[in-house]
Amino acid sequence: MKMKKSLLGLTVLAGLLNASAGFTGVALPNRLGYIPAHTSATVLCSASRFFPGSPATTIVSNEAVGGLETNFLITNTSGNTALKINKIEVYGMTGAWITTLTPGSPIATPVGDPAFKWKLAPHETTRLPHEATLPALQQSKPELLWNNIVFTVASADGSKIIAPLVYSDYIEKATPLNGGGVLDRIRADCVYR
Repeated sequence: MKMKKSLLGLTVLAGLLNASAGFTGVALPNRLGYIPAHTSATVLCSASRFFPGSPATTIVSNEAVGGLETNFLITNTSGNTALKINKIEVYGMTGAWITTLTPGSPIATPVGDPAFKWKLAPHETTRLPHEATLPALQQSKPELLWNNIVFTVASADGSKIIAPLVYSDYIEKATPLNGGGVLDRIRADCVYR
């Protein structure tokens, strides 16, 4: 059973609207899209994991109705400067803090996927998997979840740097009985705050 595209679109829109505006003390890229020297910027993304109609005890591998999950892509668009990710903060749908990840924190990466990188060379992209942004209970149980992910980014050498591209990558998955593959994918721009 494939979810209607309007539901997927509504889900993505609701997640973006749910983003909390309570994050303060941030530096925004200037009008030319640069993060100033010796400054960091914060990027707010919204994430969802949606499994409709199942009992709370159903584990994801037995989920019969498919659902949504969100991963994150960060691309260093600078041609000559390395980008560093200083911190990743995860907040729940009510704005409650869930966890903070910093360089050296273990990042759960699915088998066969490249490891998440905290430092990106020019034009390099890394992927933060959804497993890293959900508490263990939420990874294994189907629920309607909205999490806000806040990335703190800066130039690795303290110089000014072009603001990186950061996306929430929403994936609609088929049911396990239908192969469990990707049915649809939408990428939403994350927002500098």
